[in-house]
Amino acid sequence: MVRVPPHIFWPAFVVGLLMFNVGMSFTILFMAQSDDGPQIIPDYYTRSIHFEEELQARQAFTNRGWQVQVIPGSPRHTLVVVDVDEMPVVGLTGEVLLKRPHLSEAQSGGELVATELDGVYAFEGDLYEVGRWFADVHLVDGGEFVYVRHEFSLIR
Repeated sequence: MVRVPPHIFWPAFVVGLLMFNVGMSFTILFMAQSDDGPQIIPDYYTRSIHFEEELQARQAFTNRGWQVQVIPGSPRHTLVVVDVDEMPVVGLTGEVLLKRPHLSEAQSGGELVATELDGVYAFEGDLYEVGRWFADVHLVDGGEFVYVRHEFSLIR
């Protein structure tokens, strides 16, 4: 076994620790800058002014006892809306915005189109990654605005 003299080993050891520290600092700096940057909610001021309206729309959905389910497809997705008795809800219009939990802006979404089945609506949107998604469902029922955020997972 080769023995390294102490006058070479200890300075090399100290330099090695310093280089390790510099390397880890650059790694952490790179990792901190590798996301999409600050996630500022678009149009946050206008949304804050109309917060009471959004809260009432969420409460309207809760009061009705409706349930929604998003069934991912390609490229059209399905939204199923049922009432408290699990009967289909018909005659709705609106839109669905698809969002990722870690991003502030909607990635895709589209207008709801009624299908031939009662309570089943189709919409287009791009689900490009496997994982957790939010569907912000904006519904209009007889002139009343109803809002719900549905959370689902995309598994392929």
